[in-house]
Amino acid sequence: MATALPNSFRKARGFTFVEMLAAISISALFLGTSALAMYAITQNGKHFSSNLTIPLGEATKTALYGVGGESIRTPSCPNPGRLPFVLEMRDQFLEDVAMSEGVYCLARSTPGTLRSDSLSWPYEITSADRPSLDTPEAFRLFLTEVDPTAAAVFSSVRNAPPTSAPNTSIFLVGSTDQSDQLGILAVYEIDYLPIAKPTGVFATVRRFKADTLTHYYDVFYPEGPSDPLLPTFITFESESRQFVTEGNSIDRFKIAPRSPFYLIWFPDPTLNPFQIPSTPSPTDPSDPRSSYGHLVGKTSFLVVAPMFPNL
Repeated sequence: MATALPNSFRKARGFTFVEMLAAISISALFLGTSALAMYAITQNGKHFSSNLTIPLGEATKTALYGVGGESIRTPSCPNPGRLPFVLEMRDQFLEDVAMSEGVYCLARSTPGTLRSDSLSWPYEITSADRPSLDTPEAFRLFLTEVDPTAAAVFSSVRNAPPTSAPNTSIFLVGSTDQSDQLGILAVYEIDYLPIAKPTGVFATVRRFKADTLTHYYDVFYPEGPSDPLLPTFITFESESRQFVTEGNSIDRFKIAPRSPFYLIWFPDPTLNPFQIPSTPSPTDPSDPRSSYGHLVGKTSFLVVAPMFPNL
């Protein structure tokens, strides 16, 4: 006579064929939907955004990309198909930052020129003239010593770049086994170029490794009534610097609880800052947001980066 199984054994049975078939069907539906969503994003980037020929001029194009030619083809914003390039650039930037010993954002009004993987370090360890690269301005002054051409490229900026210097170079300093060299892990550049025809602004982001262009994306922003995506970055200094009073324009940025850091705004190919109403910035001169509060909603790619990641 057969003995009935206990209820505990009955509940521990495996999936039936019907249950397995249902699970496989749901998985296939999910994967198919995901594939269709990605296809729709890339196709919409082609159908709902026109590709434009932007007249940069041969000198500017060579300075930006290292290739000849008078113009470049780029999509007009909004362009969802450009998003994968932005995501790859952002992830690569965060990975580079994590491996860096120092991050220095420098403002400029002309194309960048310094992109090598090392800089001369003509100082002895015990030298009294050896600079302390504790701020972006200190790094800029160091650049002008090792390469005099840097003086004409980079502007002296303490916290918020002026509109006269809308472009940015980000130097990621890394380790090196050469005692007379300062290693550069990568250099990122963000440029905004006004274009007369078609009327608007050409935005481009590039990553250089040892003078070689490794990643880039660009987009064209048609003109509009609102504000541009500027400044590109803001530098926040350590709160310990509050012991020295330098006035509201500088002291309001001394709020970093530990290590100094940056807010960095990367251009978004799906949001045209010129066609998005600007958020009113605080009017209190002691509030640092009075320099960047108007940027709310103008990009989906705001990055927070420490100045000294390894500290």
